Amino acid sequence: SNIVDIYNLTSNSWSIAKLSIARKDLAATSIRNLAFFAGGYNKEGYSGIVDIYNLTSNSWSTAKLSIARKDLAAISIRNLVFFAGGWNGTF
Repeated sequence: SNIVDIYNLTSNSWSIAKLSIARKDLAATSIRNLAFFAGGYNKEGYSGIVDIYNLTSNSWSTAKLSIARKDLAAISIRNLVFFAGGWNGTF
């Protein structure tokens, strides 16, 4: 699916957004006002896409991982976002 369910704590309400492509087995993390959804797998194969949501501007952008993969890990530390590991069909 490419659906993102968004819960607003202040208004106690839900809204929906869409990722640039549908995929499963992706990783997600956030830092400051940005949310990151990276990698995954769909009928077209492994994804290297990173969808980035900017809360301040209420806008979406994309970036690319160094290699396409699924089942990767994500973590944020200070002003850095890390995506590591995963599977792309090879080692």
